[in-house]
Amino acid sequence: MTTPSPGPVWVNRETLFMLAFALMLTHELDAVARLEWRVLPLTSWMPDDVGFRAFVAAHVPMVIAILHWAFRAGVSAGERLRFWFCLFCVVHVGLHWLFRDHPEYRFNTPFSNALIWGCGAAGLAWLVATIATRRTPAS
Repeated sequence: MTTPSPGPVWVNRETLFMLAFALMLTHELDAVARLEWRVLPLTSWMPDDVGFRAFVAAHVPMVIAILHWAFRAGVSAGERLRFWFCLFCVVHVGLHWLFRDHPEYRFNTPFSNALIWGCGAAGLAWLVATIATRRTPAS
C-alpha cells in the first residue's frame, strides 16, 4: 500500500488553513483601523472607547482557542475546529456583504476586500480539499 503524494507544499490543507488563519488575523488588524465595532450589533451601541476595548478584548479568547484547538489538541478535535473555522471564513464574506451598506462600514478598499475575500477563498479551498480527501478511496 502506497501513500498518495501530498503535492506541492503551497497547495496542501495545512497551508490552506494557515493562509485562512493569517488572512483572518490580518483582517482583524484592519478591522481595528476601520472601527468595525461600530458596525457589529453587539458593540455598535457602545461609546467608541468601550466598543474598541470590547472588540479587541473579545479576540484574545478566540485566538487562544483557535491556536490551542487547531495546533495543539488531538487530531480529531483540531480537524473539527479547522472545519468550523474555515466554514466561518466563508460565512464571514457573507456577513461583510450584508453589512456593506451600513453607514459605519469602512471596508471599501481593495486591500480590505482582498483580506476578506482571500480569507473566504482560502477557507473554501480548505473545505473543498478536505471533502475531496475524504472521498478519495484508499489505495
